Amino acid sequence: MKKDNYRDMVVLAFFRYANRGMPTHEQYEAFLRDKVKKEHIGEDPKFISVCEEKEIERHRPVFEDIDAITRMFAALEAKGQSFISEAVRAVYLVPGEKIPSNRDLYFRVVAHAVNAYADISTVYRWLKKARDLYVLFRGFEIDRLELD
Repeated sequence: MKKDNYRDMVVLAFFRYANRGMPTHEQYEAFLRDKVKKEHIGEDPKFISVCEEKEIERHRPVFEDIDAITRMFAALEAKGQSFISEAVRAVYLVPGEKIPSNRDLYFRVVAHAVNAYADISTVYRWLKKARDLYVLFRGFEIDRLELD
């Protein structure tokens, strides 16, 4: 199967999203604000507010990833393609201590294909569609999209 040039970047974004507990934009922002408040106990509230905003701005790419993943799932659900969402959750959104190898991903694809009564190549096609949607919502430029 032909590898797209952004696959590894998307897999890494999904991996990090899963390891953060699959938060929403608001949940992750609240987490960062709480983290800053714990680091600056007893300091001036204006200083804490500035530190919170700097921390949120420093994590802007993470927020863009979270928003793109959330929009991807919403678009798939709206199109009635929840089976693709299930494939993404089964293959990519598995928290772990290290980034999954291609072998790990292959075994997850095979397991999901068996559970979903689908062919392995079909599951790979679903995952590619999800990756394309993520890249589109993330705002990256790619040469061609097959988003029928």
